[in-house]
Amino acid sequence: MLLIILLTVTDEESTCGIPILMWLLVHISLFMANSVLKVGQICVMRYYERHRVFYNIGSLLLINFLMTAWLIYGNFIFFSDKNDCGAIEGTHGLYGLMFFFILIGYF
Repeated sequence: MLLIILLTVTDEESTCGIPILMWLLVHISLFMANSVLKVGQICVMRYYERHRVFYNIGSLLLINFLMTAWLIYGNFIFFSDKNDCGAIEGTHGLYGLMFFFILIGYF
């Protein structure tokens, strides 16, 4: 739902020095992938009891590695000199949303 809102609300003419929309879309997609993996975990626990430990460890390592790498990339682009999204009127909301996700990522 948030992906649809981001795509419809964002004006294509209002861009800034960093790929903020792309970062937000991938970040939200990673959260959705984590949810899908949790549903898969329920199926594995129900039908493939012997493989649940391998599935849990594999999915945990995969999603945590991807989220950590994506948050590190987000920190690099957010705090770079190219980031002028706060000064451009059309990207204030995306700027605040990215700041929120990066802030939450520290915890």
